[in-house]
Amino acid sequence: MFKYVKYEMKGTMKFLIGAIILALGASTGIQLFIKREAGNTLVGGMTVESDIIAFLLLVLGFILIGSLIGAMVYLISSYRKELYEDRGYLTFALPLSGGQLLGSKLLVALFWGTVMGLVIVIYNLILVQVIMGYNFFDDIWSIIKQIDNLGFLLTGSIITSLMESAVTLLLVYFAITVSRVSIKSRKIGSLWFLLFIILASVITYIQELIAKLMPMYLDLSTMGIIGQREAYIMGIDSQFGGTLSIQGVVSIPGLLFQILLIVGAFFATAYMLDKKIDIV
Repeated sequence: MFKYVKYEMKGTMKFLIGAIILALGASTGIQLFIKREAGNTLVGGMTVESDIIAFLLLVLGFILIGSLIGAMVYLISSYRKELYEDRGYLTFALPLSGGQLLGSKLLVALFWGTVMGLVIVIYNLILVQVIMGYNFFDDIWSIIKQIDNLGFLLTGSIITSLMESAVTLLLVYFAITVSRVSIKSRKIGSLWFLLFIILASVITYIQELIAKLMPMYLDLSTMGIIGQREAYIMGIDSQFGGTLSIQGVVSIPGLLFQILLIVGAFFATAYMLDKKIDIV
C-alpha cells in the first residue's frame, strides 16, 4: 500500500505544487493591491485607478479560490480515472486490494489538503507582516497564552478537521464507485455528483437529528463532558451536529456517528472495488 502511496504522491506532486504556487501568487497580488488601494484612499479618495484595482482584486480572488477548487477536483478525478480510464487496467492488475487502493487515495488527498491549507495560511500571515507591517503572530501568541489546555484543543481540532475531510472524500469515492457498478444492467455514470449531494444532505440531517436528541458534548479545553445547559451558556445550538464548534466543543453523538460513517463508507467502497468493479 505504501508503495502505491509513494506512486500517488509522485503522480500528483507537479499539479498540486503548481496549484499552491498559483494560490500564493494570487495571495501576494491581493495583499499588494489592498495596500496600494488603502494608500490611494487616504490620499485622494476613490479614483479610476481604484476601480481597476477592485477589478484586479476580484480576478485574483477568483484565481485563489479556483486554485483550491482545482486541487480538490484534481484529487477526486485521480480516483475516478482508476475506474473510468485506461490507467485502471494497470492499477487493478497490481497486487492491491480495494481497501489499499482506497486508503492510498484517501491518505494522499488528506495530505495535500492539509499541506495546501497550512502553506496558504502561514504564507499570508507572514505576508501581512512584511507588506502591511502588522504582526499577526504577536496577536496569535497573546491569545494562545490565555488558552488553557491548548494541547488538547489543538489536537482535537486537527483530528476532527481531518475526520470532516475524510467523511467528505469517502462519500465522494463511494458515489463514484457506485456510479461504476451495474445495477440491473444500468449505471448512473456521471450522476455520481448528484448521488453525493443527496448522501451528504441526508447524513447532515441525520447528524443534526442525533445531536438534537442526545445533546452531549466534549469540551476539548477541559476534556470534560457538558450537557445542554452548559452548551446553551456557551452559545452552542442544541441542534449542533458537527464534530467541532468554534468554541472547541465536540458533539459526542456526532463524533461517534462520523466514526461509524467513516468505517462504513470505507469498507463499503473497498468491497465494491474488490467484488463489483469489472474494468474489462
